[in-house]
Amino acid sequence: MYEPEPDEVTAFFDAPPVTNPPIDLAEWRARADREFPQWRIWAAEDSRRPGGEAA
Repeated sequence: MYEPEPDEVTAFFDAPPVTNPPIDLAEWRARADREFPQWRIWAAEDSRRPGGEAA
């Protein structure tokens, strides 16, 4: 089974898809937390790496 890299997951959930009408960022992150809670853990781990993105 494919396991995405943490930065892939963070990038996906930090930027909602382009839709019409646009998706509210807070709503998108709330949905991400409900449906894929691991993304925040991975984002936090990524932020501790040299050159990592902060969540």
